[in-house]
Amino acid sequence: MSGSRLLIDWELAIFGDEKSDLGRLAVRLRLDDPMPVLALADRRDPTAEGRLHLYRHIHLLADAALSTDPVVRERAASRLNSSRSAHP
Repeated sequence: MSGSRLLIDWELAIFGDEKSDLGRLAVRLRLDDPMPVLALADRRDPTAEGRLHLYRHIHLLADAALSTDPVVRERAASRLNSSRSAHP
């Protein structure tokens, strides 16, 4: 089961999409606001900020639902709940 969960998490990475990678980095760094990692982008397009927030949210959802590490699952679920209460 853990192998399939790992595969699903890897499938969420959109290969060649820098914003998805930056969204994952923001999750791994436990950033509440992913915008600081956007400075690492080669170029910023008009949709960059929205896509970064979306990908960060997708990666948090994946961690909360699929992580094999209970600490990661719990942390992601907590961060999703706190962001939901901050943005009703």
